[in-house]
Amino acid sequence: MDKNGVDMALIGLPSEYSKAGNSIARDAAAGTPENEMTLSILFKQLRHIRRTAQIPLILLNNLNDIAEFGIESYCRKCVECGIDGVIIPDLSFDDYHKRVRIVAERYGLLVMMFVTPDMSDEKIELIDKHTSGFICMAIPTAETDEQRNNVPNRRDFFKKIKDMKLTNSLIAYFDVTTKSNFQMACEYASGAIVSNGFMELLTEERDAELATKKLIQKLKKYKASLSNKQKEAVPGQPLFVP
Repeated sequence: MDKNGVDMALIGLPSEYSKAGNSIARDAAAGTPENEMTLSILFKQLRHIRRTAQIPLILLNNLNDIAEFGIESYCRKCVECGIDGVIIPDLSFDDYHKRVRIVAERYGLLVMMFVTPDMSDEKIELIDKHTSGFICMAIPTAETDEQRNNVPNRRDFFKKIKDMKLTNSLIAYFDVTTKSNFQMACEYASGAIVSNGFMELLTEERDAELATKKLIQKLKKYKASLSNKQKEAVPGQPLFVP
């Protein structure tokens, strides 16, 4: 991913969040006990990742897994492995403020949070004020694929967040592997997390490097088709591939 033009990499574990996603995500999350991934195994695999990877690395884990591992131990291991920040999808602002913030700040670990359509403006502003890195705009994973891909509703939500002029950069968490979605990400966000689209390519190709190259080629093609005004927003936008 590093050498193929991905700006940041998102590294996650199979969890209840991925199992609640679409069929591709559920298939990826499914596993037998003997090949089940844990945080301990993940950190062992990431121990020497900085020998080869130069791009920023973000972990995505749910709060239960982190709490079971130990919040202090988790933050320490992240720093030891060269992880730049974490996304915790089920982390409420109250839990962040009471349980995570002080420990994460002590280790210099960025904690990025999701904002969703059901959040009040006040809660979104609190998240913006007390976190750093970026804010991840997401449609709740409990909704169906059809609802998540409802473009008018998603556009309204993204526009609302952009118009709030928050301090942190905005990252869109949805499938940008269609031209219309790519254009929407360019219009309302500073970057996008490519999730299901990459997983589908990986399932088809069975080769991470080939899947990454195909994804980058597709997005470059979409970028080339943008108008000059749209292109002005694109340079420098980060692309996350989990």
